[in-house]
Amino acid sequence: MAVMSQIPGSAANIAKRTFLQMVQDACSELGLLAPTLAIGNTDQQVLQLVALAQREAREAYQEGSSIGGWQMLRQRYRFQVQSTGIVPVNTTLGSPTLTFQTAPSPSPQIGWVVSGANGSNSGLFPQGATVTAVLGPTQFTMSGNATQTQTGTLMGLGQIAYPFPADADHLMPSTFWDRDMRWQIEGPLSPQDWQSLVSGVIATGPRRRYRIMDGQFYLNPVPADNNNLEYEYYSYNYCQSALNVLQNRFLADTDIYLLDDDTMILGLIWRFRRAKGLDYDEEYTAWDNAMQRYKSRQQSAKNLPLNATVMDYPMFIGAANIPDTSYGY
Repeated sequence: MAVMSQIPGSAANIAKRTFLQMVQDACSELGLLAPTLAIGNTDQQVLQLVALAQREAREAYQEGSSIGGWQMLRQRYRFQVQSTGIVPVNTTLGSPTLTFQTAPSPSPQIGWVVSGANGSNSGLFPQGATVTAVLGPTQFTMSGNATQTQTGTLMGLGQIAYPFPADADHLMPSTFWDRDMRWQIEGPLSPQDWQSLVSGVIATGPRRRYRIMDGQFYLNPVPADNNNLEYEYYSYNYCQSALNVLQNRFLADTDIYLLDDDTMILGLIWRFRRAKGLDYDEEYTAWDNAMQRYKSRQQSAKNLPLNATVMDYPMFIGAANIPDTSYGY
């Protein structure tokens, strides 16, 4: 079983309003009686306010796509690839049975694939052969027959596909890294690239690659190690409970909104006025201005000196710090 974890981010600011407080503030500005209970209230007007707040949260969440996602909803995810490693195995020509000389750890699961990485002898079985049955701690049935009889030759099996975090909306581009090798994982591969790698007669090379398919994260070549991989993604959990449980919907009056409280209140005001058939132009403008301010503060801007060139990356070595002669002495 792959070891996976969401790397915790910062907790919500303790000065933020609760869901009930945001609804109450919106009611006060609208000239309505502020309720003492929002979630679970049976009053029709309060029910409408709660529904409008849920709508505002979902729309505000989508607004972040124009800036690559709200920073509070960007998450990191790390998981460990799973494989037997390169270990001695026995095979018999024409038989689908693969026997490990000692029980591998972790033990292969149904669907694991013969690896062609790290010197594994993948030619013992047809290309892409997978485990179809577990016969015991050291014996497994493969989807194809062995192409030769071998005793003690080195081979490995690995897990090729890994699930996404449950709250992942989409993945952040160019954030995929092998944390043990310190290599960026190349991708995403197109269907054409993927098929040329898994079906064609080409060298796999030393670098990992990935493809997004079937709601999973596919790796090429099939792992023959247990390295830790990491990437960033955009979560759709835009609120959390009083116990810091992340949610994609307000479920209690004590829930905290992870995005901006003021934009929620202003959004609730103009949406309520529109729902009641009232003029809402000024209220919408106020909300839109607040939303634009909130977007602009998502990332700190670089300093732009007028008397120097600004670099997008640190310069560790260059003409300014290398001697003209005697370099290396």
